[in-house]
Parts: sequence; C-alpha cells; structure tokens
Amino acid sequence: MRVLLTRPEAESRALARRLAARGIDATVAPLTRIVPLAEAGLDLAGVRALLFTSGNGVAAFAALSPRRDLPAYAVGAATAAAARAAGFAEVASADGDAAALAALVAERLPAGEGVLLHAAGADVAGDLAGTLAARGYVVRRAVLYRAEPAERLPEAAATALAAGTLDGVLLFSPRAAVAFGRLAAAAGLEVATGRMIAYCLSPAVAEAARAVPWRAVRAAAVPDAESLIRLVEADRTPTEEPSMTDQTPAAARTPGQPAAAARPLVPAVLAAALVAFLLAASAPVWRSWLGLERAAAPAPMAAAAVDLAPIEARLATLERRPPPDTAPLSDAIRRLQADVARLAERPAADPALGAEIKRLQGTIDGLTQRLAATEAAMQTNRLRDRIGERALVAATALRAAAERGGPFLPELEAARAAMAEDAAAKAALDALAGHAEKGVPDAGALARRFDSVAAAVVQAARRSEAGDWLDRTAERVAAVVTVRRVDAPPQGSVDAHVAAAEKALAGRDVAAALDALAPIRPAVQRAAPDWLAAAEARRTVDAATATLARRVAAILGQDR
Repeated sequence: MRVLLTRPEAESRALARRLAARGIDATVAPLTRIVPLAEAGLDLAGVRALLFTSGNGVAAFAALSPRRDLPAYAVGAATAAAARAAGFAEVASADGDAAALAALVAERLPAGEGVLLHAAGADVAGDLAGTLAARGYVVRRAVLYRAEPAERLPEAAATALAAGTLDGVLLFSPRAAVAFGRLAAAAGLEVATGRMIAYCLSPAVAEAARAVPWRAVRAAAVPDAESLIRLVEADRTPTEEPSMTDQTPAAARTPGQPAAAARPLVPAVLAAALVAFLLAASAPVWRSWLGLERAAAPAPMAAAAVDLAPIEARLATLERRPPPDTAPLSDAIRRLQADVARLAERPAADPALGAEIKRLQGTIDGLTQRLAATEAAMQTNRLRDRIGERALVAATALRAAAERGGPFLPELEAARAAMAEDAAAKAALDALAGHAEKGVPDAGALARRFDSVAAAVVQAARRSEAGDWLDRTAERVAAVVTVRRVDAPPQGSVDAHVAAAEKALAGRDVAAALDALAPIRPAVQRAAPDWLAAAEARRTVDAATATLARRVAAILGQDR
C-alpha cells in the first residue's frame, strides 16, 4: 500500500518512518515549507507555562531560547515527543486538538497566575487563546514561524498521481485538504483522487476534503497521527506484501524519487537459463515445469530451471487489473519465444526433447495470444476511462453546484458536453435545465423555511378533516390558538405527518419529507405553496444528480 504525505518535510519524513515500520510505503511531497522567523522576539517575562500546538512551534522556540525549565503543554503525542526531544523535562499531552489542550490547561493550572505563552505559527487552527481567555487565563501568542504554501503540486506527488500508484493521501488540516484539491486541479490531476482514499485527522478535515471527489473519505477517531496510521492500516489487504515490481526500499529513495516502474517478470537471464535447461532437461522434467504433470521428485538440475508460472500469474493479474504498460512483459515473452525457436531449429538427439520444445512453443504462443487480448481490452478501458473521467469531473462539479442552492448553468453545460453521447444521462440533464439559471434552495434552507410554515400546514390539514360546515368555526379557533402534539403524536395524524417531515428535513432528506407529507399534500399546497414548489424542485434536482452519478459509475465500470 502506498500513501502520499503532504506535511512539511521534517514531519513527513518522521511519519514515513512510522508508516514503513507498519509495512506502508509513503511518498513525501510537502505542500508547505516551514520558515522560522529569525526576527521573532520571545518575551518570557511572567510566563508560567508554554503551549505548543505543533512540532514546528517546539523547534522554533528551541532555536530562539535556551529555557527548558518551563512546563510544556502539547496538543498531541507527536508534539509532546518533540518537546521532550528538545530537552523539556515537564511535558503534558492533551492527545487531541486545541480544545483538548485548553481543557488540559484548565485541569492542571489555576487561572490568573501568570502568563501562558503559545509558541505558534503565523496561521493557527482553532482559537486556543480565546478559549482560555474566556476561562480567565492570560495567553501571549508568539509568532515564531510561517508556513509558505506550495504554488504547484510537488513533482513527487504529480508523478505518483499521474502513474496511479497511490492508494491514499494523509491530510492533517482543513487548509491542507483544500490546498491539495486546488493544486491537483491546477495540475489537471483531480480525477486521480477519485481512485484514492482521503485519510483525515478529524471530521473538520474530512469536510474540507470533500470539495474534490474521492473513492472514500475517512476521519480518525482521535485527532492524532497514531489514529490516522491505524486508519490506513485497516484498509490494507491482510495478504498485502511489498510489490514484486518495486525493489527499491522507501527509505532508500532520494526525496522526490517516484516508485520504480513495473519491471518485467522475465529478466534478461531467463533466456540463458532456459537454453541451459533445454539442453539438459529430460522430457518428464519438462512436463513437470510446464505443469502438464507433476513430477514426484524433479531432477537436481530442475532447481536451476525457469518456471513459466510467473508469466501465467502476471497475465492473470493483467486481466484483472491492467497496468499502464505491458510492453516489458510483451518484450520478455518475445525474447523467450525467439530463443525457443532457435533451439527448435537445432537437431535434437532426443526426439522426446524435440517434442517438448514444440509443446513449449505452443504454450508461449498461447500466452502471447492472451497478452494480445489483454492489451486490446486495456485500450478499450483507456478509452472508456478518458470518457468516464471527463464525465466524473463534470458530474461532480454539477452536483456540488446544485447542492449549494445557487445557479448552476455553467456546470450543467459542461456536463452536457462531457456526456453528450450518453443517451441515459440526457433525461437527467434535461430535468435539471429548468432550475439551472436560478438554482434551487438547498435542504438546509428548506428545513428552516418549513419550521415557519409547519403550524400553517397543521391548521390547513385540520380544517380539511373538520369538513366544510365547520370551516368557519375552525378558522376562528385556529386564529386564536394552534396546538401541535410533538410528543409521539398518534400514527397517521396530521401531527405525525408533519413531525416525520421535520425529522427527514433535519437529516437533509427532502424526498423523504415530501413522502411523509403526501397524505396531507392538499393542505400543504394551500398553506405553503412556495415551500412545496421549492421542495419538489429540490427533489427533482437531487434525483437527477444521483442518476448522473450512477451513469458515471457505469461508464467507469465501478461500484460507487
């Protein structure tokens, strides 16, 4: 399994070592560069404790001050380890985020007794100082470094994304998630994320990551590196082993060096070994190595022979999951075929050996035909993927724009162009056309609006139940007071229908809300016609974008 690390260089290298110890390969491609602020001053007058929210803050403080006698409070285990490594004797870890750090300080230190110094960067996540100030603490923030964002995707990341060798990326902050998506899009590689998993430090990071398409988005149970690593480990195949085609250890690669390209399973020495074997092997041993029959005890020289099983296995893998290029394997098979053909031209002292040579030739011909069929299928898949990737980008952008509640005409036109040849998508695109110019209120807006019309809906429904001859009386009563049952209303009652709709809207399920209101739809139409029209439009838009997503999945041949 291979993942991408985008944290600053030092932090990513340390994390890569931890991942390597778990059998997970990592490509380091920092999206930010930490720049210490040499001119930063440290005012330690009256300071009773230090607050560290990153290892960068620890390093910057240690470079500017020899003081190690102050207690250090760290946001997480990694930052606490950095503080201990820098020489701090008294270190406490909150094992969480800024809020957890504030809670730890409040638990350990009384308020109003000196200053807390936060060794921070120019940009910080959360409001640590504000949270502690509200509890009576005095916090002094010292800006000791800044993080300079990358202007383009690092070469190591771009190469790995383009080659499709990454299974996921580790994201530690909402800012990093947004930056990665932006840079991938700028490099024209955003489609590659659709095949990867975003491993996020927290739900907030996961929310930011969803701005681009992913195969899956996962958030760590606890916001620390160890929890994130366990999240990655959980996705490893139990039998997964280091790739047979990449023999360069991760730790031995130079920074930015991508994983080695797939090497042929039939190396140059195969032909020489095969020649030696053909000249010496007997027919029974041939049958054993070809898998035509099992030899109970192969001759000693069989240990030096070459088994064709790796070629068979590699072809089977190709048929299941084609790589970008089969040329090395094709070349190796051709070389093997040429060597066998040359041997077949020589006079054979043993007729049985000649027969086995011909049999081997037939086997290799069969492998060649299978490879040709696989390459043809790969060409078809590549064409399908190019069409599907354009559709995926367009459909994802359209769905995001439509869900925001604003106009989405440009995104609709882009989707029409990308899926012009897909007749099944046309109906869904046409269904969106009537709403694209102005947009449709999102589920959250509809939920808020329903809160203000629910009482009117109940009134209208009850008047309908009372009948025409009681309409005037019901209207007079309703004008004075409206009572709704919200505590387990009787099933099938007006209150029950409205309560079910409210519950569905709270879960942003507009279609379910409309279904719940179906038995009293005439009352809803009378009491809240504008809301009903907007909700119906939202249901139409949601259904159409879901249909487009299914069509893209069908084009790509993936289950989503």
